[in-house]
Amino acid sequence: MKPPSASWLTDLLYELCVFPAGAHDDSVDSVTQALNWMARQHCNGLLNYYAEEAEKVMQATAPPPTPKPRVWSEQIRTIAMGIPALADPGELQDWIQFLERDGESERLAFARMQRAAPVSATVQ
Repeated sequence: MKPPSASWLTDLLYELCVFPAGAHDDSVDSVTQALNWMARQHCNGLLNYYAEEAEKVMQATAPPPTPKPRVWSEQIRTIAMGIPALADPGELQDWIQFLERDGESERLAFARMQRAAPVSATVQ
């Protein structure tokens, strides 16, 4: 909305819009010099504000990252099926933390695998 006392605003906007093809560019030079000076003086608080708001919108509308598919060792798969085996303690801890986050889908995958190819092992 144009302020009532800014009779020059229409001319300024026109000059900015037709640059560089317009007959005059004095106002464009002045505006760009003022913006450059403000940027050097760290007076671009409003520009930073809009940049931060735009970043928030981009993050809010971005799809969540797709989790990387996990490949577990045979020892971990064996433990998951209830059969004791030796496993690397670090991998076992990683697997436990993964199950706490996404356990249901992993349990379903193990159940499908177990139905497809039953594991026969002797418990000692």
